Amino acid sequence: SPTHESLRSPMTIFDLTPGQAEQIRERLWRDHRVFVPVTGARGELYLRVSTAWFNTREQVDRLALVLPAVLGR
Repeated sequence: SPTHESLRSPMTIFDLTPGQAEQIRERLWRDHRVFVPVTGARGELYLRVSTAWFNTREQVDRLALVLPAVLGR
C-alpha cells in the first residue's frame, strides 16, 4: 500500500511471495474463519485487506490478532 498518507485508501495489501500468499489465505480461513482475498498485479500476488465501511472494527481487529501467528511472528 502507498506509504504517503494522501494516497491511502480503505484497502491494504501485503506483498508476499506467491506460495506464501496462497498459504496464508488458506490458513486464515481454515484456522480462523477469516477471509482475505489474494489479488494479482504485475505478476505479483498480494493479500488484499479491506477496511471499508462494510467491514466491522471487530473483523479488522480479529485479523490483526491472528495474522502474526499465521505469519509465524
